[in-house]
Amino acid sequence: MAHISTKFLMLAGAACITAAAPAFAADKAPEQLAALDMQSAGAAVPGEDGPYASNDSRDIVVTGTIQAYRGNVPLKELPQATQVLSVATLQQLNITRLDSALDLSASVSRQNAFGGLFDSFAIRGFVGNPDLPSGFLINGFAGARGYGGPRDTSSVEAIEILRGPTSALFGRGEPGGTVNIVTKKPTTREAFGYISGSIGRFNTYRGEGDYNLPISDSLAARITGAYEQGDSYRDTINYSKYAITPSLLFQSGPLTVNAELEYTRQKIPFDRGVIALFGDPRALPRSRFLGEPEDGPNRTKNIGPQLQAQYVLGGDWKILGGVAYRFTELKGFGEDPEFGAARNPLFVNGGITGGFTSRRRIYRLTRGKDFIPRAEVSGSIMTGGIKHNLLLGADYEWFKLDVLQTRFRAPNLTAADRAAFASGNPSRALLLKYNAINVNNPAYFTAAELASLTGTPFQNRTETAKAYGIYFRDRIELTDWLSLQGGIRYDDYRQDVDNRISNVPTQQHVTKWSPTAGVSVKPSEHVTFYGSYSRGFRANTGVNFRNQAFRPETTESYEVGTKFDVIGKTLTGTVALFKMKKSNLLTSDPVNAGFTIDVGKADSKGLEIDLNAKLPEGLNVIVSYAYVDAKIATDILDPDFGRSILAGDPLINIPKNSVSVLASKDFEIGDRTLTLGGDIKYVDKRLGETGTRYFIPDYTLVRLFGSFDLTRHLTLSGEVSNVFNTYYIPNSYAALWTYPGAPRTWSAKIKYRF
Repeated sequence: MAHISTKFLMLAGAACITAAAPAFAADKAPEQLAALDMQSAGAAVPGEDGPYASNDSRDIVVTGTIQAYRGNVPLKELPQATQVLSVATLQQLNITRLDSALDLSASVSRQNAFGGLFDSFAIRGFVGNPDLPSGFLINGFAGARGYGGPRDTSSVEAIEILRGPTSALFGRGEPGGTVNIVTKKPTTREAFGYISGSIGRFNTYRGEGDYNLPISDSLAARITGAYEQGDSYRDTINYSKYAITPSLLFQSGPLTVNAELEYTRQKIPFDRGVIALFGDPRALPRSRFLGEPEDGPNRTKNIGPQLQAQYVLGGDWKILGGVAYRFTELKGFGEDPEFGAARNPLFVNGGITGGFTSRRRIYRLTRGKDFIPRAEVSGSIMTGGIKHNLLLGADYEWFKLDVLQTRFRAPNLTAADRAAFASGNPSRALLLKYNAINVNNPAYFTAAELASLTGTPFQNRTETAKAYGIYFRDRIELTDWLSLQGGIRYDDYRQDVDNRISNVPTQQHVTKWSPTAGVSVKPSEHVTFYGSYSRGFRANTGVNFRNQAFRPETTESYEVGTKFDVIGKTLTGTVALFKMKKSNLLTSDPVNAGFTIDVGKADSKGLEIDLNAKLPEGLNVIVSYAYVDAKIATDILDPDFGRSILAGDPLINIPKNSVSVLASKDFEIGDRTLTLGGDIKYVDKRLGETGTRYFIPDYTLVRLFGSFDLTRHLTLSGEVSNVFNTYYIPNSYAALWTYPGAPRTWSAKIKYRF
């Protein structure tokens, strides 16, 4: 197994010795009120033993309503590794984005974020389509089918990370695992809420609020929201976003109904990052912006109503139904450094040198509509003294995506033009001809100059997908210490693509059975050993040279592990070993240039350790470690560049070793609480461009945080990220599209609870 650097081990040890307080200290009031509803549903209570953390396997149950696709089986009983990140932890660390929250999980690695316009991640080394947002769920409904912008956390109650293929329940999805966001729900118990304001480096300002209002014994309303704006460590960049989520709860006897509406708008400049000159990803300042300020921001819109209803039939039998709709929109301009060496003066003798780069200018307009109804029934029966925990359900999805992209692309370089660029002093007209920029000393174009770069459509299509699925699971409790679990799902998936450029329609029809099986052995009250097998799939889009639809990607996974809660609950955690393989990856057709075929294979195997330790003197330490060996299993040709990829080559952006260590402690000062803490994250080196030897370096980040209760209702908090101002690269798509992480930043927040 690959080694972890000595520097990292020293820093991790220092965190375990020196940090401070529980991450939930600043949010006791709303957490305690929410706990009343969780207790009524038989769920574990947040805040009793500390916050939900990366190794916590307790269920999030909101207002007596079970989570979809789960039935009456809690997360801790599933024969697979799971993680839960709580709202308290996110707020203590001032985390406001999904990608930053997932950084707390060592099993999750960042992927190409499409110029900052969506969330993209891999779990256990496997990612879905890198050109689309990663498919996270919101209360079990698909939440990222279209382009609605990065996810804000203002409405988040918890983030569940279920590792391994989960197609046996959720249907087609990301092969490495599933992220399910549980949103805040109203409660009829008591009115509560908070308002907060924060300020941070780079003129960052954020206001956030949450208010729960009981209207009667059976009706309650809640509204959460946030507004944020700021500049950036990236030159000329500024952004803004707002999110609002009103929700209603109705409870009457056995019936519980939750309704909510998400509405978000964001303005985000398109930003591909920096260029790794001479192969060095840190050759340029991390502030260097190689786009065009006059492009203005890309604008995203996300509207997502949901309705869920639960009816208790009797005992533990329940019917759960729901329907969700989501509309997303993205529009705006962006500049992409040109890959083609014949068009880009940056390439000399096959390498990437300093000087000038030409760029593609792209206008994007996408609109997505997603409609999902579902229903399920769950409960338990006894047969011959054996308990069966049953779940039977069905769901349907209709999804439509309209895509229009126009592109200006530079012509091939002439000998005279190449010489002019090589002189270091090309004319303004020549720069405009190739949409070129000096990477060492950018001189941006005017709006009028950019308007002269007329683009032509290169993507203009409508994709329509219709899918239905039926799923069944049985968890059989054979004895007090032995249980078996089996499940299967059938999916019928149809897709039609109307290509308005080629006028060639494309259809595909995929049917798939996805089974899963597991066993749990509990030799004592505090230790459980488990093993599981599962298969998953994700539909590929497009056709081959013969106009045949691609076969879906298929995934097969094996996992063994243990979950434990020992030494008087002072040490809890999970240890898991896994092995996965994926088939039918798209690869370039070696015979028919410009086409792709579905013959690629990849493997991933590894070890995960998640620990939550309560040490002497009230010190709490949370550790998440992952070793992931993800690689190509057969020789293929990269579908983007046509490069040879050999069996054994690593997958892009996947570190072999990654660790997150969070430590905290409370100090009582009179009747007030001072919270101090810190966390360290280490990420190993990763491949930065498929089919090359371009690697982005490892890094270690340190964050410090703290809070102080000024009064019973008023808390002042702050945090400093990247304390040592490390120049690091969180993700890359290519040497020309390498995104640098933020330098040392700070924020301060004041929060009033009522």
